[in-house]
Amino acid sequence: MNAAASAASRRGNEREVEPCPICGARSWHTLFDSRSYAIARCSGCQLVRTLGVEPGDGVTTYPHFDQRETAVVKLMRFAVTQLLRERASLVAKVAKKGSRLLDVGCGSGAFARMMADRGYDAVGVEPFSLGKPVEEPGLRLVRAEFADVKGELGKFDVVTMWHVLEHIPSPRELLAGVLDVLEPGGVLVVSVPNFASWQSRFFKGGWFHLDPPRHITHFDRSTLHALFEGLDLEVFEERTFHFEYGPVGWLQSAFNRILRPNFLFEFVKDRGALANVPFRETALNLLASGAAGALLAAPSVAVEAAAGAAGAGSVLTMCVRRRSSGGGEGR
Repeated sequence: MNAAASAASRRGNEREVEPCPICGARSWHTLFDSRSYAIARCSGCQLVRTLGVEPGDGVTTYPHFDQRETAVVKLMRFAVTQLLRERASLVAKVAKKGSRLLDVGCGSGAFARMMADRGYDAVGVEPFSLGKPVEEPGLRLVRAEFADVKGELGKFDVVTMWHVLEHIPSPRELLAGVLDVLEPGGVLVVSVPNFASWQSRFFKGGWFHLDPPRHITHFDRSTLHALFEGLDLEVFEERTFHFEYGPVGWLQSAFNRILRPNFLFEFVKDRGALANVPFRETALNLLASGAAGALLAAPSVAVEAAAGAAGAGSVLTMCVRRRSSGGGEGR
């Protein structure tokens, strides 16, 4: 059996046995394929999943990698960090200075550090891309799985999860663990790609935010609400326009049709996906991305702003309050 047939067989078997993490149904309807993975919808609650992802698939695509410290990389990192101000402004609306903040899946720790600088007692937890752990006044960065260290972190007034849940095979289990450290009346801020967005509908399997096999669970407004049901969580604010990830989704999705998938994003993020790409290929992709991006940047902002106004932006963010009564599912 060749590799393609083997992958198809594997996906077929998964359609029969893989349970939905929200409703438990085991019947999936394939919508389309993306990078040889089946993107399918649950016949029960309508959640969308990447089927057939096996342990290690994401590591193969994104190997462990020490970020570079060249002047160009540091400049790009600084520019990207400025986009985190949008996240910080949202958190400032729901949690005052001095609050204890936990950033689950904190990446490099840049957002947690920004909030510490703004007067929050910030903790970041990240098992993969975090550099050296940090322990200093107002800021603690921990390189570990959240489940392994949650017992030693204490309680928090606000927990943020920026583009984390789409990576998780069992998102409800993770949320139940988060409730163990979130104070009654505390706020959870969750941001995920919006599968019901204009971008997703237009690009389908080539959508930048689909990103299989790293992204496993794909939410829209109704399925994210369904995920919160039974977990003592009450949604009080929603938004679908984000400058950080919205316009770039149009650019990178368009580039994906003619260039190396997600090249520009990975070049800026420097997460290791391009570590073994030949210099000539990197240079050609970079020149093409830069030229096309200069022409398409302004239109992408305008289109994404219109999508956000229509409730169909590419990123879905919800602010959720834990009810004071306690006693949610999984606790």
